[in-house]
Amino acid sequence: SRLAMVVVVCMLALAAPAALAMQGGLTFGVLGDWGLPNANAGTIATHLSKVNSSFILGIGDNFYENGVSSVYDPQWNNTFENVYIQEVFQRPWYLIAGSHDHRGSVDAQIAYSDLSRRWNFPSLYYTMEMPLPDSAGDVRIQFVFIARKSQLLIIPLPSLSM
Repeated sequence: SRLAMVVVVCMLALAAPAALAMQGGLTFGVLGDWGLPNANAGTIATHLSKVNSSFILGIGDNFYENGVSSVYDPQWNNTFENVYIQEVFQRPWYLIAGSHDHRGSVDAQIAYSDLSRRWNFPSLYYTMEMPLPDSAGDVRIQFVFIARKSQLLIIPLPSLSM
């Protein structure tokens, strides 16, 4: 069987050790294999609310079993829009495709970014930077999203020295 390569790599930008030691941090939710009408959305919302997440990372298998067929596929409402309705889910979602998504139209998932204020999936490969709160913009975290259908890729990260 094919492995979906879903890599979300978080890299901390170069910063002074004092900035790294500050209080606070960037909090976000990570959901994978979430692509079914989910009765657990309320439980997930409760946990995400406790950490005051700024955004959600959807790391693949956004729609079971065979992805979506178009931006008008009923799964958009049945699996996403009408399921993840709690306030904590009304934040930006940054997504990447998993193996089940590649069975359908990943292009439709990318195109849906133009129709939804929450759904952010600009391409199969993209990066996003977020400032670390309370750092006055001096510390930024870069997220790298890479999705491939046929192999798993692991990217080693350099260690931080203080």
